[in-house]
This record gives sequence, structure tokens and C-alpha cells, in this order.
Amino acid sequence: MRVMILGLLILASGTIITYVTQYMTTYADSTLHVATDLAFATTVVSNGVGIVAALYAIGRVLLINCRPLLNYAVSEYKESSSLCQISMYLSNGAEL
Repeated sequence: MRVMILGLLILASGTIITYVTQYMTTYADSTLHVATDLAFATTVVSNGVGIVAALYAIGRVLLINCRPLLNYAVSEYKESSSLCQISMYLSNGAEL
């Protein structure tokens, strides 16, 4: 039961973060009346932080030797996620 709740929390947080990062530019431009360049920069920075965090997480997974978990993630999302492909490339386990 605890695993199911954690899984749902992970899915919910991923959905919320996606909506926030995708609509941040529109919100900043139309509601906050921020300059368009600055509004776009917030989206670029938040996505950049997300990429760095994902690469850090991949490094931690490789450090604690959870390669089967990484292999499963890549096999599930290989066609849709370039980050998973990069992670397998970094762990010397798959072709790009």
C-alpha cells in the first residue's frame, strides 16, 4: 500500500511540475506583465535545472549500483525520453 501511495505521489508531482514549467511563460507574460524575454528565460532556467537534476540523479543511481532499475527505466521509455538514452550511454550499456 505504501508503495502505491508513493507511486501516485511521484506521478502527481511530475504532472504538477510539467504544468508549472510549461505554462510559466504564459503566466508571467499575461498575469504578471513581465517582459517576454524574462518570462521565456524563467522557463529555460527551470528546464535547465530539471535536466541537471536528472543527470545528478542518474549519477547517484549509478553510484549506489542500482543498474537494474536504470535498465528498466530505459527499456520502458527508450523511444520517448532522450534523458534515458543519455543515461544508458553514460553507463556504457546501450546504443544511442
